[in-house]
Amino acid sequence: MKSLKWLFTLMLLFSALIDLKAQDPNRFQFVINGFSKMEIPDGDLIVITGSSSVRFWGTVQKDCADEKIINTGFGGSEASDLLYHLDAAVLRFKPVKVFIYEGDNDINSGKTPETILKTMSQIVGKIRSSLPETEIYIIGTKPSPARWQFETGYLAVNKLLSDYAEQQEQVGYIDVWNSMLNDAGRPKPQIFIGDSLHMNPKGYAIWTEAICPSMD
Repeated sequence: MKSLKWLFTLMLLFSALIDLKAQDPNRFQFVINGFSKMEIPDGDLIVITGSSSVRFWGTVQKDCADEKIINTGFGGSEASDLLYHLDAAVLRFKPVKVFIYEGDNDINSGKTPETILKTMSQIVGKIRSSLPETEIYIIGTKPSPARWQFETGYLAVNKLLSDYAEQQEQVGYIDVWNSMLNDAGRPKPQIFIGDSLHMNPKGYAIWTEAICPSMD
């Protein structure tokens, strides 16, 4: 019995260590170093950043018909990671507009909607401090078949982010949730790749329609 208790304790400690490692923002340093080395084009720039849904939007410049869009998405990131790496991912480019997609992985990792809102407000505050004229757009979390069990959490964080944006100057909220659902109120399976989490071109066509008009 004692050996079983000891084994259980070891398993808990091991799980805690994995969680700590997963939350270490330096796990993205290789990607962040790439952002730090990117040349900064002349003119008014737009930055879109966030987790893998942004990272994999490789056609965002073409889709939004704007060559001044810089994609600094880094897959697996949470809002706290973006806050930590905000200088390299956003501020150094001095964009006139910033589009942020975070919260998807946060909910999946067990963070509360209130925690996500707090971190997002810190991100907005830091951008405002450095770039007071910059417009900020928060993209609400998307629905996906792979994470449909977290529907309640996603809807809760989207409501908080939407209400927050409405109360702020130069902060907008972009909803992608409803347009990604079918008539039955479930995520459209045909707009996702095989993992049922990340989008295919049909999914990004929906994002194009929802997000690109705010980039004009």
